[in-house]
Amino acid sequence: MKKIEAIIRTSKFEEVKSELKKIGIDFFSYWDASGVGNELIRGNHSWRGTVYDTQYIPRILISIVLRDINVKKLSPALKNRPLQERLGMV
Repeated sequence: MKKIEAIIRTSKFEEVKSELKKIGIDFFSYWDASGVGNELIRGNHSWRGTVYDTQYIPRILISIVLRDINVKKLSPALKNRPLQERLGMV
């Protein structure tokens, strides 16, 4: 068995979920995650009357536990560079 974890943008969650479903992975766990990155614009900014902290980066942590046979199905998808770019993994 293998455990695979990925941190993705919240805006890409539905797309990642549908891509996993296409290759036969129907169950995985996910959590809200947050982090701090090297954002160019730092501090608080307002948009339509709401103040946002630009240092906080919302993400989703996906955790998948697979049997070895399913890892073989997932490996080509993880190595697919255009898919990685579409999902925001690179």
